[in-house]
Amino acid sequence: MIAVMKNKIFIVWLIIAILFGCNSPLPLKIGGSEPADNTDPTDNTDPSDNTDPSNKTEQSDVVYGRYGRVSIRTNELNNSEFYDTYNNEVYTPRGFNYTDYRSYKWNNIDVYGHGTFNNGIYNNGEISLMFKELHSYGFNTVRVFLDPIAIADSDGVLDPLYMNNVSDFIKEADKNNIGVIITTDPILIPKHLKLSGVDLNSVDTSTNEKINALFTWVNTQYMDKSEIEMEKKFWTDFITSLKNRETPLEAIFAYELRNEMAYTADSAPLNLNSGTYTDAQGNIYDLSSVDSKGELIKNSFKYWSKSIRDQIRLIDSNALVTVGFYANFYYPHPALKGHVISGLNDSELDFVDLHIYPGEYINSNELKVADYMSHFEIDANCKKLVIVGEFGIIPESEKYKNYNFSQMSTELKNWKDILVNTYKLDGWLVWTWKNSGIELSKTDNQLYLKDLSPMIQD
Repeated sequence: MIAVMKNKIFIVWLIIAILFGCNSPLPLKIGGSEPADNTDPTDNTDPSDNTDPSNKTEQSDVVYGRYGRVSIRTNELNNSEFYDTYNNEVYTPRGFNYTDYRSYKWNNIDVYGHGTFNNGIYNNGEISLMFKELHSYGFNTVRVFLDPIAIADSDGVLDPLYMNNVSDFIKEADKNNIGVIITTDPILIPKHLKLSGVDLNSVDTSTNEKINALFTWVNTQYMDKSEIEMEKKFWTDFITSLKNRETPLEAIFAYELRNEMAYTADSAPLNLNSGTYTDAQGNIYDLSSVDSKGELIKNSFKYWSKSIRDQIRLIDSNALVTVGFYANFYYPHPALKGHVISGLNDSELDFVDLHIYPGEYINSNELKVADYMSHFEIDANCKKLVIVGEFGIIPESEKYKNYNFSQMSTELKNWKDILVNTYKLDGWLVWTWKNSGIELSKTDNQLYLKDLSPMIQD
């Protein structure tokens, strides 16, 4: 989620948010033709990964749901596109974000976080209803957050009850032909704190600076070989745990390595202005040079994302892997946003997820779609598939405080049309589905669900 406005360094928001407190659905048209049995000869998807959809909602003439594993192919225009490997239909991810964001106790500390799968918070009834409603309106994708505090203990061991809930969520999605993007903020926070020798019950957290000092791995998690190996083990354990619970992996549209991936100039080694740094590949960088730091960012991002993607595909061979980015217009030097451009241009990520929000301002100037696209250096010919994994109207938006639901819905539709028709982006997800957690977007009484329904828009 975009915090009130992302004009602050990422780590401040992350730590405060995670640790200290930051009517009747339209009927589907039933009775379509049988799926095509021809396959793309360039696709290496294992046909056995597809499940028999006979136990799911019946397919319609116009295919809105997900029926097999989503993969990527090159079409007759030589463009990449998502497609459903069960029926060879183009798959355009359209849907909502879901997170039960709330306060809970962790080690006797009050924390705020994405508690969706936490034991005692997970709500199967609420989630099942969401999937049914989304399917009935023609949506096909939900993006959901892991909690990097609750998912594992300080030794990195996954909580079995937590994983039961993750598996149940994916199974409910599969029943309703919905694809799931699994995303997370920086992983294994308890283990990182333990390795850093931090005791949260005794440290001084009275200022942001003192809080920031606890999180020494904010940048090095992408640069240091041992930390990359720790993350590889996390994803191996995570997917293996899902397999052991007979979770339908074909319902996982993508593993998103980070919700909003960012480096910060306030943390090591980027906060140093002298000396050198050696990355996971053995490359040495001059920390007195901003340009050298930019190369460290680009190279480490490419190596980190490739290493984790390769590991995930060892366990789940047909997986798609992505990373989310937000538009930080406050980088102290253009070189420090090199990871975003690298992700879009020359990483081995399968696609990229960008987050943009109407109603944001820079120096009193309202940001438009074109401003975001310019920031990300995107045009209609971007060579990598790109979705907008978050766009919506947040409660703190000054512009929309007096708008009614219909006006806000019209604004979102206009932004969506520009993203899809002008910039040819490949999918979009609204922020966020209303649940019993803290309100993170303007409550719309399901107007977005109806007005943005692919069954109406198509």
